[in-house]
Amino acid sequence: DISMKGYMQDFVWRANAGVAAAQLAQKKPDEAAKNLQSAIVLIEKLRAGLKSEASRNAFLSDAGVQEVYESYAAILMDKNEVEKAWETAERARSRAFIDALGTQKLAFARAESVKLIEEERKLKSAIELVERKIGQTGKQPSTALAAELKAAQTKYTDLLTRMRASDRQLTSFVSVDAITKAELLGVLPPATALVEYLSAKDRLFVWVISDGKITGKIVPVSRADLASRIRDFRLLMQNYSSTEYLGKELAALLIDPVRDALGS
Repeated sequence: DISMKGYMQDFVWRANAGVAAAQLAQKKPDEAAKNLQSAIVLIEKLRAGLKSEASRNAFLSDAGVQEVYESYAAILMDKNEVEKAWETAERARSRAFIDALGTQKLAFARAESVKLIEEERKLKSAIELVERKIGQTGKQPSTALAAELKAAQTKYTDLLTRMRASDRQLTSFVSVDAITKAELLGVLPPATALVEYLSAKDRLFVWVISDGKITGKIVPVSRADLASRIRDFRLLMQNYSSTEYLGKELAALLIDPVRDALGS
């Protein structure tokens, strides 16, 4: 509660994640899911407030951030809530994508886009400055600071509305806006299946999107094991060596579990 009042949300999401880990150890997945949901909301809010390249790189490299999404997706898959698990994986990918974009120098063809992006950065800096002042007080913010923060946040919300009106894709550079099932199905050609993966610490999640639905499977292979096999497969290809045996192993992990959903 103190962290939230002091606008130190970084401590709060980590606390939520820690409590969730303890609840999972106690076989309480429903309680853990609630804490992980709260952590994700704060992670995405925090990410949107990072300005400097150093802070973005640090946030992107924080293994704990990705583990929160993975843990939540795992709980949902265990409960057979396949679509919600896929949506969580999409949000993780979207967050990682814009974190990576945040460390790059972007060039826009339209002058209006450049202007809006620059305005967005200035407003985020203004919000961060006020939040830092509030955090330094260590207590409930003064009326003046609270009003200043609310005004800056209102301006930021209005700016996002203008960005969407000018070019909806612009908002993908500044906020986590994952594709929805309906949007994805709308761009998939007929008789086409899309296969997506999320490699977690101790298992692999596989989703197939086709025929208006999403199906999913859990494959018992760790991230380290899968990465090692893929690395070895690439080395064999580079050395013009036979990939038949290792190729079959990878197919058994990546394709066979969802072959029925692929219709082959």
